[in-house]
Amino acid sequence: MSERHVFDLFLDDLRSAPPGYTLVRTIEECQMLLEEVVVRRLSLDYHLGDGRKADEVTAWIVKTGHWPQEIYLHSSDEGARLRMYHFLKDHAPSGVIVHLNRR
Repeated sequence: MSERHVFDLFLDDLRSAPPGYTLVRTIEECQMLLEEVVVRRLSLDYHLGDGRKADEVTAWIVKTGHWPQEIYLHSSDEGARLRMYHFLKDHAPSGVIVHLNRR
């Protein structure tokens, strides 16, 4: 039986990932990893370049059920961070922790 690796993902188009996180630059890469590996923590920026926003990721997570164990919102856009937080909190299954603070 093979071991499944657990990942901490950091979605951001500009910043470097903090130690221990795997950097993902695109929404598609983030979605692929959420489908294929166990994700313990997901940290999201809001503005992702080319006019794309993390709303695409949060809506996809809710629609598909590919929830990580914890979600952090590291965007410097306070309004967007609050909107994502409330959307995720309203839809998160029991046991999923959504953090408003940046990590």
